[in-house]
Amino acid sequence: MQTKKWQRRLFRILGALALMLLIVFYIATSTIDTTPYFETSYYKNTILKIDAETNKMTPTKGRLLAGFAKINITPKVNDAPDSTKGEFNTIKMAGFGDGKIAVGAHDSIFAKAIAVEVDGQEIVFISMDMVSVPESVVLKIEVNLKN
Repeated sequence: MQTKKWQRRLFRILGALALMLLIVFYIATSTIDTTPYFETSYYKNTILKIDAETNKMTPTKGRLLAGFAKINITPKVNDAPDSTKGEFNTIKMAGFGDGKIAVGAHDSIFAKAIAVEVDGQEIVFISMDMVSVPESVVLKIEVNLKN
């Protein structure tokens, strides 16, 4: 008799756990939005904002100048490093691992820029293969571009 009581309790506990798991599964999967991206309000609002900004644009006549640049900014790992030349003996890099020290490079890291000038007005786009760019680097780039 004692064994049947124990088995009933076990089945009740397992049944309650299974019911809770089903409820959690239903809640987790029923809230997934399957609306196609081009029909979402986010997409429609973005298109409206882009159109509004495009309508504000005025045509400019003048000579178009454009320049493109790409530079390898991969840190070099050396036994006798010179940090002013981008050389290090140890360096932590984002995406490499949980605080692991990089011992070499698998792929190069690049910085790319596009500069466009029309009728004396210039704009520069800069892109770097990095998770984040330190503020000091951004400020130095800004100073260099103003010169």
